[in-house]
Amino acid sequence: MTDFNVIEPSIKIGEAITPYVTFPLINSCTQKCVYCGDGAEMTLCDTRMFRTEDLLEWHAAARSLGVQKFRITGGETLLHRDFRRIMLAVAEDAKEVLINTNGTLLTRFPKKWQGSPGNCHYVVNYHGATEAVYDRVSGTTGYFDKAREGIELLAEAGLLHRLNTVANKYNIDEIWGIIDYCREVGTDLKIQDVVSVPWAFNEWNDVHVSTVELEKELERRSTRVRDHQYARSFGTPTKIYTIGGVNVTLKSVRNGSQYDMEGICSRCPFFPCHEGVYDVFIFADNTAWACNWTTIARAESTDKRDQLAEMIALFRRSSYRSAADRVHQMHMAEQLPAASKLRIIEVR
Repeated sequence: MTDFNVIEPSIKIGEAITPYVTFPLINSCTQKCVYCGDGAEMTLCDTRMFRTEDLLEWHAAARSLGVQKFRITGGETLLHRDFRRIMLAVAEDAKEVLINTNGTLLTRFPKKWQGSPGNCHYVVNYHGATEAVYDRVSGTTGYFDKAREGIELLAEAGLLHRLNTVANKYNIDEIWGIIDYCREVGTDLKIQDVVSVPWAFNEWNDVHVSTVELEKELERRSTRVRDHQYARSFGTPTKIYTIGGVNVTLKSVRNGSQYDMEGICSRCPFFPCHEGVYDVFIFADNTAWACNWTTIARAESTDKRDQLAEMIALFRRSSYRSAADRVHQMHMAEQLPAASKLRIIEVR
């Protein structure tokens, strides 16, 4: 395992280091990726779509507690009918807003994203360097060219932050082709391996691939290696490798994570899980969660601001633990109630 310079809880508490707050907008998507689960990032939520007014109240509460960084995700974010209003409101007084999209609707709904403020950074999930592999990973056909066109439009508008690729058995041989495409477009790349999720579309063992050799090759080819600053405090510690002008972040389940050992993680049946605590999740049913995978991760309070304060304190006291000696599939579904199920929508 690579060595990381993680930040201790005492420093996070003393310096009031604050995690991202994530808003999963909608539990619908245009793709059915092999590594995803039937819940996307709303696994424990039984409400399919965020009410805009509710979300804006959460945003105001988060800002009152000093949260400066937000993430907007889905499902597919552009499927939310009020995406533009939400994006503009969250960005108005935030330092940074990361917006996740699979890129398939960027050309269809340009008015939703064009003219986004400069603190909005779009992150596009990109599954393969060739159409055949892209289709195999995404579980769809006909979106490869649309996604690339959308990616290039974002890049031209100065809004493209990076591409995200989940390394798996189908695309591992195309990672360097994806890096070449990033260089062509002028953007960076984050690679992560497959994590266990509840109600997975595929068995983890059937799609996961080790990134050990990839990590060695990234290090060999890089001209600079550094720690990912946010991941020093929350979630899985990662390295950023600069290769031919492209900054490539590699996140691996082998590298352990930050866990709340004074609270939820100490009594979680899945500890040590593949992800730990990395973002505060706010769900459409007006609840705050420390993670997506266990019902004990829900805030105990009911007031929005109190829930957020509870979560921020939990994240600041989280501490690093190494991964289990043998990384394996987490059998989560049988221990969790079925909640929101991902709705696959074809939009052409």
